[in-house]
Amino acid sequence: MTDEDTKNIAPKSPTRSIAMWLVVLNYAQAGISFVINFWLARTLGSDAYGLFQYGVVVGGICTVLVGFSSDRTLVRDLVQSKDSNATLTASLVLRVVMTLVVVGFCLVWVLLSDSLGPKRIPIVLCSVWGAMSALSSRGWLDSHYKMHIHAAITFAERVGYAICVFLLVRYAFEGNYAIVAAACLVVFRGLSLACEWGYASRTYVPSFASLQKNVCFLVDQNWLVLMAALSTLLMTHANQLLLEHQQGSSQLASYAVANQVVLMIQLFLTQVVRLLAPRTAELTRSGLTTMRLRRTLLRYIASVLAASLLIVAPIFLFGPWLIKTLLPVEYAPASDILQILCCWPLLYGPALVINQFLLGFRRRRAYFLISISAGLLSIGLCYLLLPRFGGPGAAASLILSHSVSVLMQFMVVWKTIGTEAARDG
Repeated sequence: MTDEDTKNIAPKSPTRSIAMWLVVLNYAQAGISFVINFWLARTLGSDAYGLFQYGVVVGGICTVLVGFSSDRTLVRDLVQSKDSNATLTASLVLRVVMTLVVVGFCLVWVLLSDSLGPKRIPIVLCSVWGAMSALSSRGWLDSHYKMHIHAAITFAERVGYAICVFLLVRYAFEGNYAIVAAACLVVFRGLSLACEWGYASRTYVPSFASLQKNVCFLVDQNWLVLMAALSTLLMTHANQLLLEHQQGSSQLASYAVANQVVLMIQLFLTQVVRLLAPRTAELTRSGLTTMRLRRTLLRYIASVLAASLLIVAPIFLFGPWLIKTLLPVEYAPASDILQILCCWPLLYGPALVINQFLLGFRRRRAYFLISISAGLLSIGLCYLLLPRFGGPGAAASLILSHSVSVLMQFMVVWKTIGTEAARDG
């Protein structure tokens, strides 16, 4: 099968049925994640749940490192590539190499650090899980408007994970619950990967043509984006690590409970914005007028903001009551943290849209400079707010720094649209 044949398989735009299934499956996946995480928090207790979430935070960092920012740029690279099979093959080779480096580093860190204690095994397992998450075929499926297939596979993964964790924690194991939960993540991520690539292989044919050239191109195009993504982790992940270091696993557990509710909203928003990614990649390479591009940008932002408000409003009102009703009193700080974090999805959805335009125009340097500035601002705010406010302080540092980041990125994209349109005109 040639690359041209592959391109002909993909529809030119997502159909309503694809969008509907994407929404339904991800609402269901978010609901399952919400239920199983609340159950784990209640069953494990704040200390054990905090240990598990510490591993999940480390796993999230590994995902970013191994993925080399392919989650943000691969759809663009595939859509704009003359040989998408060769581009995906180069991306896979790069991610496999990064897996060996990142997981190897985590193993060395765990072996040499004497202060980790019971966090050791959850960190190792979650680092493997994080690396596996970055090896997904999501970019290929998205570029062919098969987002609903990926959503169905990840939905099945969450269902299997939830059932397995429930049975093992409830009936099979006594203690070491953080290890059990982390091991289940690894197993079902592996099964999900096998299904993803099994489906992707229907249209993807590995091509090692110009492999070195393509890998070098991806590294050149993505290394600043990777640095920007790591800088973003200073806002989204470093605040949690600092919170655990200063306040302990119990405080991290309360933050994680509130964060899981917000991540449920973000999961939905991420899938919605995925529908826009191929179209955005096309728009940012075509010579459209300034007015049309800016209207499209504002329309996309307004759409995801409206979707965010519909979900955030009831969670802001009833979320604290739900936490107090379902969880023991040791999770009481999660109520205040949740109400602060509810501002995050209102920033997150528009930020995803703006990121797509920013990276579509290949403004990598601006993305990096804005992200590192916001990340350093977040760390500074953490040192000011955590000692006095604990978990709510960690949440406030995230919201304030992310607000600055989104505003600055929007200004760059708005100006870039005028410059690019004028050049094309």
